[in-house]
Amino acid sequence: YLRAFRESYEAYVIYCFLYYLIALIGDEHLLANILRNKPSELGSHPWPFKYCLKRWPMGRAFVNHCKLGTLQYVVLKNILTVLTVILEWNNLYREGDFSPKYGYLYVTTLTNFSQTWALYVLVKFYYAARQELQSFRPVGNFA
Repeated sequence: YLRAFRESYEAYVIYCFLYYLIALIGDEHLLANILRNKPSELGSHPWPFKYCLKRWPMGRAFVNHCKLGTLQYVVLKNILTVLTVILEWNNLYREGDFSPKYGYLYVTTLTNFSQTWALYVLVKFYYAARQELQSFRPVGNFA
């Protein structure tokens, strides 16, 4: 059970790291103004995402996409943590068993997709604001 709660905390840390990066730049309003002047190509997505996602407009919309992208992981991870505890109590989780009869397969799949998206958004944000963050060297704080 403790590992599940630790992983929920890890999701929260990813969300907080995004806010840490925003705070290093100043605030969300200043960041949105800075990003608005950046090339629109920074809002495009690499393969395969470019086939199913629209380009994110630079500015406030870009910041909101990044915030929601990390927040979804926090919310989903907490829901999945509670679900994991309930499934464990009912002997329906079976960690390591990828049988579709047990919850481990579904919880792991959802967690991996959600975590991948949160990290993708965080990297996308860093890439868009890397010039402003360069003097702070924040990546070392995350690792």
